[in-house]
Amino acid sequence: MIQPKNPTKIFGKLLTTMRRFHAAVHTFSFVCILMPLLNGAVSGFIWPGYSLHFAEQGWSLVTGGVAITVGFALRVATQQFQLRAGYWLIVPLAAIHLTFAVLALIYQTS
Repeated sequence: MIQPKNPTKIFGKLLTTMRRFHAAVHTFSFVCILMPLLNGAVSGFIWPGYSLHFAEQGWSLVTGGVAITVGFALRVATQQFQLRAGYWLIVPLAAIHLTFAVLALIYQTS
């Protein structure tokens, strides 16, 4: 006669498998859906106000376009520099970024 397996052991394995699947679904949702959505929202949020701010200040929109181009070009160059030099470089660059952010908060134009 075949004896049935321990139902507690089977239930425990099933529960463990369900937990792993649940964690994988949450990780997938976060990394593949939520993070790109937030990145796109943050990246696209400022640009309508950016050109309006330049027009309100009486500055040329060409100057704004040049500032955007230089900023994105420096971003790409900095990312490549970080990949080649190593991720330890992120800490000093973050300190420089924080310094400029604090200066921008202190010396506002309006």
